[in-house]
Amino acid sequence: MRVDVRPVDGAPGYVRTTTISEGNRVIIEFDVWGMDEGGLYYRAEFATLQEAVECVEEYIGRPLLEWEHADYPPRPPEAGTEESHRWFRDLLVQGGPTLPPRGDFQTSSDYWLQFMQGCDPAASRVDF
Repeated sequence: MRVDVRPVDGAPGYVRTTTISEGNRVIIEFDVWGMDEGGLYYRAEFATLQEAVECVEEYIGRPLLEWEHADYPPRPPEAGTEESHRWFRDLLVQGGPTLPPRGDFQTSSDYWLQFMQGCDPAASRVDF
């Protein structure tokens, strides 16, 4: 269930999508507005659904009872521009976007990891 979609702080034109899926998985995606592929994806599995829900509640700042199927925010004028892509790359160079404080979030997005300072893509990679 997609529970939250919001603009990425510091990278206008990009959105962060938070999803809970089968197997108590939490998926955090960072994509160009309107594109659901080719972005930076993180995933963590939790022992229980309750742990996954608590992780997401804390991350998005809303309790479960306030969740609805999330829709995209309005399209910003920066979406798809080179400036927007530069802002996202700059965010990665600065250490990457904020992830939930709990959970072992890993990615298979080698392309994006190359921009992150001090990041060893091989160490952060997990096949989804």
